[in-house]
Amino acid sequence: MQTQVISEGVESFEQVAREIGQRWGARIKTQYAAQDKTMGSWPGTLEEARRLVDTTFGARLADEQRELLALLVERGARRAWHARL
Repeated sequence: MQTQVISEGVESFEQVAREIGQRWGARIKTQYAAQDKTMGSWPGTLEEARRLVDTTFGARLADEQRELLALLVERGARRAWHARL
């Protein structure tokens, strides 16, 4: 039972991380479009994604889990950045 609860918690964290990334990417894309900036490659960094994870989840994460969630945030943002308006 404990393993199932932990697994469901991890899946929930992963979904939240994807959503954070999607919103981040969409927000930056909107800012660039409003300023008529060139839409090249994704301008965000993994360090920024880590800060978003830290802000959202706090210090309760193990380093490995933090890094996984940061990667999911960054990938979600990158997908949103490259999606059509």
